[in-house]
Amino acid sequence: MQHNSLTIWLLAMDFSPRAGAAALGITEQQFAEYQHGNPPRHIELACAALYHRLDPWEKTNAAKHVNKAMKLLKPEKIAGLIIKPLAGVIE
Repeated sequence: MQHNSLTIWLLAMDFSPRAGAAALGITEQQFAEYQHGNPPRHIELACAALYHRLDPWEKTNAAKHVNKAMKLLKPEKIAGLIIKPLAGVIE
């Protein structure tokens, strides 16, 4: 995301800087810093999600299916799903 991309996003969303910061869950000061620098990836993704009017993850059908599947799995299987991907990162 280029440094002026947040300004373009504000215009596309018809937001003021205050409204943009509130929508992203950050302070106006953080928004101003990101607007004049390089915003982190999670802010870029949040901007895209808001622009495309995506629901939060827990409200999606995919999340509901995952939650249902997790209830069917045994606790040791769930632990393996969480711990195995972290093994290469932590070592």
